Amino acid sequence: MTARWPDLQLLELVVEVAESGSISAAARTVGITQPSATASLGRLERHLGLRLVDRSTRGSVMTADGALVVDWAREVLGAAERMEAATAALRSARSAALRI
Repeated sequence: MTARWPDLQLLELVVEVAESGSISAAARTVGITQPSATASLGRLERHLGLRLVDRSTRGSVMTADGALVVDWAREVLGAAERMEAATAALRSARSAALRI
């Protein structure tokens, strides 16, 4: 995470925690270890100055603030996916040029 913005993998992690109710399951989904996921979430919470997740032995539940952050993270991830698709379309359009 830079000093200003979290990376996309961290946003994916936050969304996965909300969807799965488990930091461990979310970590597996995004391809990192559970301790790394826990540490990353803690850094994000400190960076934002918000508690995002209520953790317990039965799982993890997003706080009200966390639920809002998840909604915004989904928007950012969707925009990143659209950008990737659009740049792929630009590349393919250039390679499909007709030469006579």
